[in-house]
Parts: sequence; structure tokens; C-alpha cells
Amino acid sequence: MIYTVGYQKLTMPRLEWLMARLKIDVLIDVRSEPRSRRPEFNIGRLAQALGARYEWRPSLGGFQQIDPTALDALENEPRHVMLMCMEEAPGECHRHFAIAAQLLHRCQVIHVFRDELVDAQELQRSIEVEDEYEILEMLPAEDAAVAAEPPAADAPKV
Repeated sequence: MIYTVGYQKLTMPRLEWLMARLKIDVLIDVRSEPRSRRPEFNIGRLAQALGARYEWRPSLGGFQQIDPTALDALENEPRHVMLMCMEEAPGECHRHFAIAAQLLHRCQVIHVFRDELVDAQELQRSIEVEDEYEILEMLPAEDAAVAAEPPAADAPKV
């Protein structure tokens, strides 16, 4: 299973909470250029904050044609991963159109959108028929979640 998230309206504590809640081993930055107007989301600060739990993979960045070998590597990644880009809405980002849509029939991709978990197949269906998508799960709101302790190590995975 692969998760995706856009940091556009996230705080760093919320991102770290999401990683703990979803038991993410590594955050894979899929931006073409890993810099931001928000300094906490620049490559250096992310690497400092997350250490070995952060990777930048330019081969998955932007609206370029994604190399099939990069998708194969992602599909076969043994760790629990979350792909990160700037755009909050997955339906407006290459995380969905260039990456998740290519993996729909190969592995499960779950988008984190605001406080919702949305299956990429369901998002694709809703785009194609211009309909609302069904939510897999609602996450606690940011204020409550960040104030709460991360889940215990033995908590069930979403």
C-alpha cells in the first residue's frame, strides 16, 4: 500500500502525526524541485526533521513522463511509504495522474486529502463519471490529532 499527501495546508507536526498514524517508514518527496516558500518543507529541513525517513526521488517528480522502472521500484518498495508533493488536492496533482493512476491495478494507493483517506481507484472513478468519491476513513482533525499522542506501536494499521 502506498499513501500520498500534499503539504499545501499541512503543518510539520500534522505531517509527522500522519506518518505515525499510518505507520509510514519513509516519506518520498516527488517534487521536481524540493523547495518551497514554506521553509519547513525544503529538502534540507525535511531531511533534518525526518532523517532516514525522508527521500527525494526526482524520477517521480512533476508532470514529466514517469519512467516505468521508477513505478516498478515504488510498487516493490518493501517499506510503508507516503509520497509527498505540494498540491493538497490529489485530483489536481501528478501524485494521482502520473503516479497513482499508473499503479491502480498493481497496488493500492490511498490519498490523504484534508482529514480524509481516499482510495485512488475511487478518486479515478469519481473523476471519470464526475461524481463525488467515497471516503475510506475520516482522520481526527488537526488540532485534536496534533495534541494527541501518536498511536502505540502495536495499534492496527489503517
